[in-house]
Amino acid sequence: MFIGRTLDFLGRPSEAEAALRVALATAPDDLGILHHLGRVLLRQENFPGAIKFFEDAKGLQADDVLATIGL
Repeated sequence: MFIGRTLDFLGRPSEAEAALRVALATAPDDLGILHHLGRVLLRQENFPGAIKFFEDAKGLQADDVLATIGL
């Protein structure tokens, strides 16, 4: 996840998305990865994609505030 967040911070959203998807494949229940992937997709204006990851986060933890804010 660190690489994805760093790439996002450096303004490389496509690379950040790819790195976060790799991280998610190894840790599919990681709320941090789900949140950050949702935020990266929001900034890319991929709203359906972002919604999917925020909903996945809420599915893991119904009272997740970050996912609720993202939605």
